[in-house]
Order: sequence, then C-alpha cells, then structure tokens
Amino acid sequence: MYNIHHLRAGVAWVVLLVGCGAPPPPPPVTPTAPLPPLERACQEVLPLGERTVGEWVRLVRSIAPRATFATRPCDAKTAWPIAFAESEPGKPPIGIGVLRMEGDALLTFDARDREAPTVKLCAEIDARLDENHRFWATALYESGDDGAFDPQKLESSRAELAWLELRSRSPSPCMLGRREEAAAPEPELAARLRCARREWVTPIADGCPPAAAARVDGPDAAALAAALARTHRFTFAGRDAVRDGELRLAAPERCVYEPPPAVRDACFAVYTRGGERWYGRGDVTRTGTGGVKNYVDSYLTFQLLKRLERERKAQQK
Repeated sequence: MYNIHHLRAGVAWVVLLVGCGAPPPPPPVTPTAPLPPLERACQEVLPLGERTVGEWVRLVRSIAPRATFATRPCDAKTAWPIAFAESEPGKPPIGIGVLRMEGDALLTFDARDREAPTVKLCAEIDARLDENHRFWATALYESGDDGAFDPQKLESSRAELAWLELRSRSPSPCMLGRREEAAAPEPELAARLRCARREWVTPIADGCPPAAAARVDGPDAAALAAALARTHRFTFAGRDAVRDGELRLAAPERCVYEPPPAVRDACFAVYTRGGERWYGRGDVTRTGTGGVKNYVDSYLTFQLLKRLERERKAQQK
C-alpha cells in the first residue's frame, strides 16, 4: 500500500515530466495595418506673399484701416514656439519647443555663410483690428540693417515674422476639427479678406463690406485639444503663459505638425478675458530649412554664451 511518501514522489515525477514538455506555441502575431498618410488640415493664418512685417501690416490695413500697432523691444518675457527637424526613428518629423529670449537680441547665423554668426534684434508687435480681433507678432531683423524696422513706418519694414498669431473671439474651422482648403482665419476675418482692396480699379465684390458676425462662444480648451487630436497625428505642448495685459491662457497651448506642402506648423490656444473666450492661432516657423534660418542653433548658442559669461564672472569673483 502506498504511503504518504510514495504519493509525494509520484506527484514530483508528474511535475517533472510536465516541466520537461515542449513549451506552448506563441500566440499568432497580428500584423498591424500601416498608418494612413498624413494630410494637411490647417492652412496658414494669413495669405502672405512674403513673411515680412511690411507685407503683414499692409494686408491688415487693407481689411482694417483703423487698426493700431504697438511695438516694444523683446525682453526676458518674450517667448514663442519654434519647430526643428527630427531624424531619429520613431519620432515625429519635427519637434516643437518654446524659444525664450534673454533680451532684445538673438545670436543667429548668416544665411549665406553658416559659420558666420550675426546678431538679430527682436521686437514684439501688438496689432488691434477691432474689439474682436488682434494679432501678436515677433519680428527679427539684422542689427546692421538700418531702416529694417521703424515703428513709425511699419508698412515698409523688412523685418521677418518669426511668429504671427491671430487672437479672435471666434475659432477658425481648423480649431473645430475641420480641414481648410485655403489660408483662412476665423469666418469674419476671412470675409474681410475676400473684400480687401489693394487697388481701386476693380469693382467692389458682391456682399462687401461683410456684415458683422454674431458672437457665440466656441469650444473650451478640452474640446479644442480633442478636435486637434482627431485631425493631427502629432501634437505638442506649447506655451503655458503669455504676456498680455488682458488675455489669460485657459490651458497650455497645443501645437501640431502639418505635413507637406505645408512649410509651417501651427499652435492653438484658448484665452479668457472676464467672461469672454478668445482663440489664438499662430504660425510656427521651421528652423534650419535649407540653411536659411536656424533659431534653434541660435538659441542654444546664445544660452551657451550666457552660461560661459556667468562662469567667467564667477571665476573673477
């Protein structure tokens, strides 16, 4: 008769035989479907032929003759989103960061000679078209180019637009998750662009001037982020605060990658002013393209020089 010792030995042999058997086959690998091709969803804020302050101001005045422009040099509170190329596998084609100025000048590189550093001065421009539309811009211009930026003659300015943001009371179609076919900001401003007159020979178009649109609050920041996620595969964090005496960010800014033929990316924000809701939409400059600009290298170089200067002063003390 088996005793308890025989029973334990039998169980041990069974466990050993089972353990020596062939491992179970791995589960079948389900092939993943290829991702659909990227499609451009958002156009640029304005149809500008040249990305200069002069071109922008002339277009604004054609749709809002009474627009006012206030300028000031950049300082340590100046910041705007920039995009830079990514080449690592598995990463989006671009990355987006926030460039934060140290003062009113930015060390950059000559477009004709990538080894030649140069200094560009920086200015901020606050343009107010009416009670429902504003633009916020950052301009860069070479320090040795006399007359490139004159606050009294902005229409003739050669300064480049490093950042251009429309802030309005109504969201643009792209912010609502709809694809845009042409450069068109929010509907009321788009109607004004259709009626804009650069010359006085052609007759006035039908329906011009357009009637003012009714003010209806659009989606909040959470709904905006959800809408952008439906139309964009790659999204990024932008600014978490802006310098503005009236508007406050309701949530951190959201930026998106736009595939070719787009040459700029876009950032979107929801602002609040009292009980009002405002919407920001900005064009993001891509840096280092064709060696024309490289704000990222410029920014990092500037930060390095500032650190070396601090270390030098510390050693002297």
